[in-house]
Amino acid sequence: MVRFLIIPLVVACTPGEAVSKYELLDDAVAPDTATPEESEPGSEPSGEPSGEPSSEPSGEPSSEPSGEPSSEPSGEPSGEPSEDSDGDGFTVEDGDCDDNDASINPDAEDIMDDGIDQDCSGGDRSCANPTTVTWNVSFPATAGCDWGINDNFPATNGILSARTEQEEVYTPPSGATMCEVRPSIQDNQGGYEQTGFEYDDDLLLTYNDYVMFTTTDSFVFVLPNGSWGGKLYDWFFIRGNAAFNGSLWEWGNTEFIDDSGFELYTANGKTNNLNNLSVTEQRMSFMLVVMGDNDNPGDGDGPDDCYHTGLSFPVEIDLAQ
Repeated sequence: MVRFLIIPLVVACTPGEAVSKYELLDDAVAPDTATPEESEPGSEPSGEPSGEPSSEPSGEPSSEPSGEPSSEPSGEPSGEPSEDSDGDGFTVEDGDCDDNDASINPDAEDIMDDGIDQDCSGGDRSCANPTTVTWNVSFPATAGCDWGINDNFPATNGILSARTEQEEVYTPPSGATMCEVRPSIQDNQGGYEQTGFEYDDDLLLTYNDYVMFTTTDSFVFVLPNGSWGGKLYDWFFIRGNAAFNGSLWEWGNTEFIDDSGFELYTANGKTNNLNNLSVTEQRMSFMLVVMGDNDNPGDGDGPDDCYHTGLSFPVEIDLAQ
């Protein structure tokens, strides 16, 4: 005979809420009776294998191998050629045409006719094949003296008291060298005459600070001597000297003619030492100086002291570049 033992079950519940014994039994057996798809162990294995292999292996090989080879190898080779091998501040990329010689770079001074392209310009600088340019020297007309100012004396009759100075300067462009100069006021070029040129009272023309000629020699011999056998212009030695009390003075073999206009010409095609001065100093400077003693337009020597009409002439220059 089968006997059943009935054990009373007491369940505590919230007042007002009834819970049957069957509901409790259902909750108690639910974990045991759950299917594999619904249970926790079924979800963990399916999530872990699918997540870990898909994220870690796929992320690491795609980022690390692809990033390192593409950046590091491409950067190193491009930096190596930029090395300044001779330490002169220039690389091959900067235009250094010989990165094993510090004396050769784009900032170096190219030595004339030595067969070496020191400044990397594409060839040695030479006067063998020069480029000829024309420089136009121009002295606009002046009106009169600045009496008593700018190192001038007050007007004093018969004494060189004031002057006007006009200077034109030429220097070769960077990377070029002056080889020869030919002012077109030379007789071998047919001369250059500017008719109708007038001045008052005395006049002189300088070249690189040397007096080329003057209409009076009363002050010339007190001027300082230059190293090229001529006299250097200095107004402080001239002012206070007598005016109109001398004769024409020329430096070397220049000659000034003012009967019908203005013409300066030189024997043998150039002023004595003019070309050598240009090449040595790499500079050309012409200055026109007109001097006066008083400001009396009625003295018969012109409309006004320190006055001249405009004067201009071209100069041919051979440049090695």
